[in-house]
Amino acid sequence: MDLEQQAQEMAEKALASLPPAARAAKLETVKAGILKRLQATQAAASPPPPPAVAPPPPEPEPPADDATLSDLSAPLGVPGVELFGDLPWFADLKLRGRLLQEVRQAHAAEKILVGAPAEEIQRILSRKGGQLLAAGAVLRLGGVHHGGYGESDVNYAYRQLSRALHPDKNPGIPEAHDSFKRLGEAAEELKQVLAESRLALNSLCQATLGAAAAQESLERPQGELMAEASRLLAAVLSVSGEGTISETALWRAPRIFVLQTGLWR
Repeated sequence: MDLEQQAQEMAEKALASLPPAARAAKLETVKAGILKRLQATQAAASPPPPPAVAPPPPEPEPPADDATLSDLSAPLGVPGVELFGDLPWFADLKLRGRLLQEVRQAHAAEKILVGAPAEEIQRILSRKGGQLLAAGAVLRLGGVHHGGYGESDVNYAYRQLSRALHPDKNPGIPEAHDSFKRLGEAAEELKQVLAESRLALNSLCQATLGAAAAQESLERPQGELMAEASRLLAAVLSVSGEGTISETALWRAPRIFVLQTGLWR
């Protein structure tokens, strides 16, 4: 069977679940993408001609422990498809583990800067557009915090701020009681968000990896939740005909099929 016919059959099979009109509109685009990938695979499988002169021995690769972000080649781009979930920092397990360790070290050294009690009370009770300050901002945590945050970060921030803002230490500030109450509410809200984020990350990993998320990923789940969700979204869009399925998604699919024995047996 020639490559064009094979690409035609694969494209028709991939789009079989779509309505006829949508299938006809996408068929040529999907076929072209599949044909290009088949041609690249065939070219890679063909043995290269022997070199006229023996090439010099390759340079020894640096140990994995010494790798840095600059050592990793960028992933191949797919027009119209965002591959955030397949970026090297998330796909390389050793690199990801090292980054998580760096986050732990950064959090151990990071300090919450507490201003004068009157200023902190005014900041916590301030309203922008009629809304109270968000929980992460109340505790000086959130998107700008190094690598996300976990319970230990929430507890540390709460301890530092509550010592300064306790009403007993600020008897001359009428709003001290309200700001102290808001501080406690913010801490509980962030812990609830953490629980929901971990549940979502575990659910995504069950769908994309066939297993629960690694324990170190759950410590501060915000970054990995974003990456795993982006990876799943890219795979779904690819399967629906919006782009080329990434190699990572193709590798994961049979692995999950085998691991999820209860679903297919």
